[in-house]
Amino acid sequence: EHTLSYFSIKSIAHENPIIIHFDAHRDMKPIYDQKKICHTTPFYHLIDEGHIKGKNIIQIGIRQSDKEENEIATNNGVNTYTGLDIHNDIQRVTKEIGKLTNNRNIYITFDIDVYDICYVPCTGTPEPFGLNPFQIIEILKSINKSAVLIGIDMVEVAVKNSDYREGTLATQTLYRIFSNLY
Repeated sequence: EHTLSYFSIKSIAHENPIIIHFDAHRDMKPIYDQKKICHTTPFYHLIDEGHIKGKNIIQIGIRQSDKEENEIATNNGVNTYTGLDIHNDIQRVTKEIGKLTNNRNIYITFDIDVYDICYVPCTGTPEPFGLNPFQIIEILKSINKSAVLIGIDMVEVAVKNSDYREGTLATQTLYRIFSNLY
């Protein structure tokens, strides 16, 4: 789950990376269920504690967030591309991602629920109207070739009732991330 990303990103923050955050959710709540650090809070605390600037976060595939999270993202200059943005104009999104990642260190944090619910039958927090594998590949290919991948995590992948489709999709996604030329 996404709590682990907080610690990984915090440990490499001195490298001034741009964080490419694939997810159905913003994960920018200040507190959730009386917990400061948990799966819905990491990106808020990375910004609030000064580890990452909001302008250095690209959120891709967001489909569920609340008013407070949206205000935090807007006030901190987070680059947000919702599932609808990608559906309506993926060319604009990929062009902007190419510019944002030019000559940058990048950290990719990939929550499997960025995919549409039909692709991820086992994840804990699925959301409809997500991305398909071809959109993910196109977005990954848009990362500027001058970027340097300095870290990655893949979260919320699960297996239920011997259904390995989600694990297979996660494996294939990782393969495509690692085989890019950045």
